[in-house]
Amino acid sequence: MSARTVHTLPELAERDHDLVVIGGGIHGCLAALEGARRGLRVALVEADDFGAATSWVSHRILHGGLRYLQSLDLARARQSIAERRWFLRTFPDLCEPLRCALPLYGDGLRKPLPFRAALAANAVLSARRNAAVRADRHLPMGTVVPGHRAAEVHPHAAREGLLGVGVWHDGLVTSPARLTMEILRWASSLDAKVANGARAVALRTARAGVVGIEVEDTATGDRHTLRTAAVINAAGPWSAEVAESLNPASRTPTRPSLAFNLLLDRPAPDGACGVSAHGPDAHTYFLAPRCGMMMAGTTHLALDAFRDRPTEAEVRAMVDGLNAAAPGLHLTDTDVLRIDAGVLRASPDDPAEPSDRAAVTTHAHHGGPAGLITLSGVKYTTARAEAARALAAAVGQRPITPAGRTRPAPAPWAAGLALAHPAWARDADLSAHADALHALITAEGVRTLSDLVYRRSEWGQDPRTLAGVGARIADALGWDAARADREVTDLGQALASRGPMTAGEARSRADEEPARP
Repeated sequence: MSARTVHTLPELAERDHDLVVIGGGIHGCLAALEGARRGLRVALVEADDFGAATSWVSHRILHGGLRYLQSLDLARARQSIAERRWFLRTFPDLCEPLRCALPLYGDGLRKPLPFRAALAANAVLSARRNAAVRADRHLPMGTVVPGHRAAEVHPHAAREGLLGVGVWHDGLVTSPARLTMEILRWASSLDAKVANGARAVALRTARAGVVGIEVEDTATGDRHTLRTAAVINAAGPWSAEVAESLNPASRTPTRPSLAFNLLLDRPAPDGACGVSAHGPDAHTYFLAPRCGMMMAGTTHLALDAFRDRPTEAEVRAMVDGLNAAAPGLHLTDTDVLRIDAGVLRASPDDPAEPSDRAAVTTHAHHGGPAGLITLSGVKYTTARAEAARALAAAVGQRPITPAGRTRPAPAPWAAGLALAHPAWARDADLSAHADALHALITAEGVRTLSDLVYRRSEWGQDPRTLAGVGARIADALGWDAARADREVTDLGQALASRGPMTAGEARSRADEEPARP
């Protein structure tokens, strides 16, 4: 096993690969892992940093597919249950049970009797949900709590007209940043080669099939050709754009939508709880714990022009919606600590809603070269299953090897740094952990302070302490004053980019870049 998870482009170019994956979000990382677990020689290239876009802003909930029972979509319900179990069984250090509560006001199916029926069906479908899962990660059965006891499980629900509260359990990813890196560490232990700051720019073909891909180092501009017979394009919001750049004949009919959550200056709720105003068409938000704070989501917007942030008016509308759904929050604009926004593929039926079905495109079926596959994922929970589907399309069905069945032990330096706990970096004597910090930076391809606090740890989660944490890390690493100032300034700019767009910025973006078809 390599001591490093992340490698350089020249190292990737040294050997032949069975598969190259484009994109270091959750779908791309799991595609690389699933290929490596099957004994393939895999490379992964990411233009920015791992998990830096939509995967980073996930609501972190591992959904078991309870909502699919409303439409009797049993296949997707079973898939969600199985994949939730896989995460809880495989990454018990980074995934834990999450109690979920939904107020039942009598609108549509949100009545105690239908909800009990849904929970009973879910209990049958998920009978093996805890098989081989660590005991402290087991998910209890669901129930309906009567209205007079609602405050016990849902203090934020409006009491007027409340008939009861539906309660079930899903999973919570405590640190998507660490989960991403542990997935890549596992792939690396199976000889996968991974590089960030590496942009795929051109496909190499011969006899109508893929033979390689040209990749550019975004820092130096140097280009290298990776030899491979198969490529999975898992570039997230940019997958259609990447597909067209690699195969001009490809016209993937996609339209972007924007999803965003708000980090609020409120105490973390005890579990996730849905809140909504009265009425069958009222939007339901979920309030979830986030490092001692409250994360509220999700708002989905149709986009006429590609943008990665909501406007001030759109954020204000969500704050108003939350106050209508949970009046006890008493939110104002100043209570919004950060906006977590990401671009998703829109539903073909409603551009204001994300698509709820992943798409795997075999380009050879549409006039493209053999060996090029595009994976457009939609759901964090089922990312592994969809990655395996794309892998089968790229290289055929392959069994997991004995070596690929066991996750490696965590890196020894990672445990001492408490990477999943933002308060630790605020309070610890970081200078005493300088060697571990340097080891992490070397092993995991950390290029900037933002990479470290946002995408290798949870240390940047609380914006109120972010600047102080960044300065202390810079000092512990022994950076000179010029570099420390530059890195802390860049960190502040990264935080500013998590704020809303002004109306002027939105108009300018619309003029510059139309929505992709």
